[in-house]
Amino acid sequence: MHFLLDLHWMIPGQAGGVENISRSLLNELMVRDLPDDFWIWLRRPCLKTISWGSNPRFHPLCIDLLWMRILERLYLYTNALTRNSYPDWIPDLMQWTKTPKIDAVLSMPGYIHPQLLAQPNLLFIADIQHEYYPDFFTAEDLEVLRHRTAVSTHSARHICTLSQFTKNCLVERLSIAPEHITTLYPSVDPAFYPESPHRGRAKNVLTKYNLPLSRYIFFPGHTWPHKNHVLALKVLSLLRKEYHLDLSLVCTGSPRRAQADISTLTAHLQLEKFVRFLGYCPSEDMPALYEGAATLFFPSLFEGFGIPLLEAMWCGCPVVCSRSGSLPEIAGPAARFVDPLTPESAAHALFEVLTSESIRQNLIQAGLQQVHRFSWNSFTDGILRLLHQIAKE
Repeated sequence: MHFLLDLHWMIPGQAGGVENISRSLLNELMVRDLPDDFWIWLRRPCLKTISWGSNPRFHPLCIDLLWMRILERLYLYTNALTRNSYPDWIPDLMQWTKTPKIDAVLSMPGYIHPQLLAQPNLLFIADIQHEYYPDFFTAEDLEVLRHRTAVSTHSARHICTLSQFTKNCLVERLSIAPEHITTLYPSVDPAFYPESPHRGRAKNVLTKYNLPLSRYIFFPGHTWPHKNHVLALKVLSLLRKEYHLDLSLVCTGSPRRAQADISTLTAHLQLEKFVRFLGYCPSEDMPALYEGAATLFFPSLFEGFGIPLLEAMWCGCPVVCSRSGSLPEIAGPAARFVDPLTPESAAHALFEVLTSESIRQNLIQAGLQQVHRFSWNSFTDGILRLLHQIAKE
């Protein structure tokens, strides 16, 4: 069969967890001896970041013409709210690239590209945060998101989610039939596994970033409002002033909508010397940043999965996170849960984890057991099963 994997949206280091999952899934598919052909629609900047190997079943489909991107963006923001197909003056992807008949499409970005709506689609949805926190989006973005989600979920043959929490959200807010949704748990990038060559490099990597070993709280994630960096700053201030802990907060990820508020609050709390934003860090450095941290703090208000939890667990880094969204489902007994709206209780929980060796070791050991619930092998098996099911239908 011929399958299309839609990665046209992916820009290296910009899409967060969905990008990591897409890359790991592609790597898992390429090492298998499969009878199917896979066409990978992606942008030119991504072409060199993927190790294609010698598997003849995988075919890059690189459409990155500047004029086409400009026309596409113009069309999306002027017509996407009323029409579901492209006008004649934008070339048809399948005909233009001479792609053979596609039996099924895996649409990864949470929506189906307008040119792929007519194809049998397996739609991947990480979350529908915009339905629960609409204030975190501009009016224009919210309208586009709601329209895309409605059209895509209506057109999809089947939907795949990363957690039972997201499945419940789709049933509750969009009235999608539960039997139309399958939950598949992914794992983490193999760079975090014990046998990875990127493990055990904390000393060198921390020197590179000028970070002190075990003297920082780690918080990976783009600065979107729902990630709740504001609470992390307030907690850091309490730990330093009330609990007298000499700690800093280290964040990775790209600046997003909440960055200005974060900078203002950092200055107001006089934490400029104790907060580091490293920006986008190479994937090979990430395991060491977890290994060198005193703890992971992940106070997100809404998550469809929460990959940093598993990354930390693989690296022996104790986890403190909010009890919001899917995080309790993913962390299980291997995390200390906090109220993401109450800095005082979160600071107290972090203080206990940071100062009690028994609590730390219990969390670390529980984490090393919890991660084995998540497997790329079973996740990929599930994706392939659903693609074949859709194609046969």
